Amino acid sequence: GYRLHEVVGDGRTGRVYRAERISDGLQVAFRQVKPGLARESGVTEAVLDLVEATSNLRCVALVPVVAAFEVEGAICVVEPWVDGRTLKDRCSDGKLPSDEVATLGIELLEGLGELHEAGLVHGDVSPANIMLTSRGGRLLNPGVAARTARRRSARSMFGDPYDPPEVQSSGTVTASSDL
Repeated sequence: GYRLHEVVGDGRTGRVYRAERISDGLQVAFRQVKPGLARESGVTEAVLDLVEATSNLRCVALVPVVAAFEVEGAICVVEPWVDGRTLKDRCSDGKLPSDEVATLGIELLEGLGELHEAGLVHGDVSPANIMLTSRGGRLLNPGVAARTARRRSARSMFGDPYDPPEVQSSGTVTASSDL
C-alpha cells in the first residue's frame, strides 16, 4: 500500500525512505527495520505494537507511528512525513544560538515526558532523530530503537557518541537513558 521513493536515511535500526501511501497520497517516512534485528525473538511483536502504544500521544514534539506491519519477514514502520532539517545536518553549519537550544530542549523534554508517562522509551535520542521544522523540534522514530536495542548486546552499541554510559556498558535502554 506504499510507493517508496528515495532513501533519506540509513540508521542503526533500519533504512528510511520518503514514500507515499497509495490510497490517499499521504507523504510518509517508511522505515524498514534491519533484517538482523527483525529476526530476533520478540522484536516483531514489540515493533508492531507501536501503533497502539503511540496512538494516544498528543505532544506535537512526537511524530506518531501510523502503521507498522510485517511483509515477508521484513518489519516496516510508517510515520507522517515531517518537512525540515535534522539537528545533525543543522549542527554541521556551526553552533545554534542559545535561545534556540533552550527552546528545542524544552520541546523535546515535553515530548519525552509524555512518552515516558505512557510507559514508552525512545531509545535513540540523537541529532539524526530530531527534525527542526518551521513549527519547532520534532522527535522522530519513537520507540523503534528501544524495542530493538533491548535485544542487542552492549558490544554492538558501544561507540555511539549519543548513547549514555549505562547503555554502552549494559545495552539496556531506559527512560533515564533517553534524558
